[in-house]
Amino acid sequence: MNIKDLTKETNNIELVVIADKVTQGTASNGSTYLSITLKDRTGTIEARLWDARPADIECWNKGNCYKVNINIIEYRKVLQAKINTYDIVDNDSINLEDFIEVAPLSPDVMYDEIIATVQAMQTPEYREIMTLILTKYGEQFKIWPAAIRNHHEIKSGLIWHSLTMLKMAKNVANVYFDRLIDAELLYCGVILHDLGKVIEITSGATNDFSLEGKLLGHISIMANELNHMAKINNLNSEKIILLEHMILASHGRLEYGSPVEPHLLEAEILSFLDNLDARIYRIDKELEKTPVNEQTQRLLAVEGRWFLKHFEK
Repeated sequence: MNIKDLTKETNNIELVVIADKVTQGTASNGSTYLSITLKDRTGTIEARLWDARPADIECWNKGNCYKVNINIIEYRKVLQAKINTYDIVDNDSINLEDFIEVAPLSPDVMYDEIIATVQAMQTPEYREIMTLILTKYGEQFKIWPAAIRNHHEIKSGLIWHSLTMLKMAKNVANVYFDRLIDAELLYCGVILHDLGKVIEITSGATNDFSLEGKLLGHISIMANELNHMAKINNLNSEKIILLEHMILASHGRLEYGSPVEPHLLEAEILSFLDNLDARIYRIDKELEKTPVNEQTQRLLAVEGRWFLKHFEK
């Protein structure tokens, strides 16, 4: 059995999992407990280790592997695990790849589609700078997650998110073919907007922020990298400034982390496509865990709303 197969009110289930997140709390009776995100290749589940002893607190660490015996309950319409017993599993004795959720499409196939889009560009500055950046970061792009959590936080999630947005961008450009949209600028912005996450996030059995990620963030990282690569390769046209704006405005609003708000139509489209794909991913992820004709938990990423699963795939 794996995490995706868990159902409510099942007891004494044994799983081998990775601790994706470990925090300590105090219960209403004053006892200490651990809140642990258990992870395997199929997903995650929140777990509690009640009445945690000092030895438990010392044993449970993010990124370590454990064999757990758990009971499953439903708490506020969300499945939650109660850890009955556990044993530490030596990480060297397992293949960590078996515990990492991956995107449903081949990373090489996704990358080839992105490269083909770049090679077909008619604007020399766009084609050249994109080729330089993808040559440098392409291998990381193929396997990196798009986030620590919230959306596409899986192996190859970054390129999956980017390619999905690229496909949507191509459809938008086709629908609005008679409008003043620079399709190639839009495609470049889509490919670049999150690419700084290969530096912002450390990837492995669990994901975390690098020092650059904590202090700079992926938007500033890639805007700086674009500017640097353009200068050392004598690509100093206004096209590069437009690309920088696409990256810097990609979150759409200052309060969402964008250093500037969109002032190009293409940047406005990019910010909406980014938000749309992230929302679809998060809602779909919850619907997958929900029985037909029942509702999901309230999702903080979507203004605290719940969603009804009205059919099975």
